[in-house]
Amino acid sequence: MDITTEIIKSKFPEFKRSEAFITELMKVGTIMDVAEDQVILDVDDYIKVIPLLLNGLIKIYREDELGNEILLYYINSGESCVMSITTCLKNEKSSIKGVVVEKSKILAIPTDLFVKLLNEYNLLHSFTYNLFNAKYNELINSIDNLAFHDTKSRLINYLKREIANSNSNVITGLTHKEIARDLSTSREVVSRLLQSLRKDKLIEIKNKEIIFL
Repeated sequence: MDITTEIIKSKFPEFKRSEAFITELMKVGTIMDVAEDQVILDVDDYIKVIPLLLNGLIKIYREDELGNEILLYYINSGESCVMSITTCLKNEKSSIKGVVVEKSKILAIPTDLFVKLLNEYNLLHSFTYNLFNAKYNELINSIDNLAFHDTKSRLINYLKREIANSNSNVITGLTHKEIARDLSTSREVVSRLLQSLRKDKLIEIKNKEIIFL
């Protein structure tokens, strides 16, 4: 897919306000095709580029010293990684991990040039502010789930988030191991709870697909 101004406008409607800004993005950005399951950002990395996601889906994780992970939020098409932006502005190492969930296409902007654009275009400030608010709310929901809900309720909320991201009531390609990682629990617990949800007639499981009823 060749990246044109119209594609950028369709994915990032906020950018329609300035043709000059879009021209700058296309000039300084690099298109990256990223395969499924690829780690695009790891803990203790310095942020070299800010990703603008054109297509696909990315999950952002927090990892402890033992390698245990918990899902913080998703990056959907038309979004970026707000924690990457704040980390690069402070010139600190990354405290998060980014994993590509499905084959993705990214417009990668070098961090120094992103900061330059941020200083020159108010619309990028607005985009970043709105993105921060959206991901802050996702983080609050993640914390609430972890602090105030049992694992079964967390699993239900997790599946609802996956459904929302897939725009379908069918979740495909999601293994019990991946769900366990995202919820910071064991695969055995996930398997048991999925069967419980099936008995409650909240989901159906067919051919490695989870169907939300």
